[in-house]
Amino acid sequence: MSEQQQEIEQGHEVRIHIDQQRYESPNPTTGEALYLLGKVAPGSDLYREVEGNREDQPVWDGGEIHLAEDEHFTLIQGEHVKVKNGTVFNVTATNKS
Repeated sequence: MSEQQQEIEQGHEVRIHIDQQRYESPNPTTGEALYLLGKVAPGSDLYREVEGNREDQPVWDGGEIHLAEDEHFTLIQGEHVKVKNGTVFNVTATNKS
């Protein structure tokens, strides 16, 4: 996307997708606002999809995020697993073994 397109998209709402659901978000926004918009459950994480053979970027709660029209975000849901003596750990699924 050119600098001119990014400047045009700043300061108004853009269409984004969180976990394949369509949303309208102010641009720029914050990680906290994206978590609220996508109704991300506690223990789950939001990742910004990137092109090419690179890792998706985690979305943190703080800081300003500049969005592009039709940008996609992936939701990774955590799970609770019971272990010895009733201890519970919050586990997030990954594609790594």
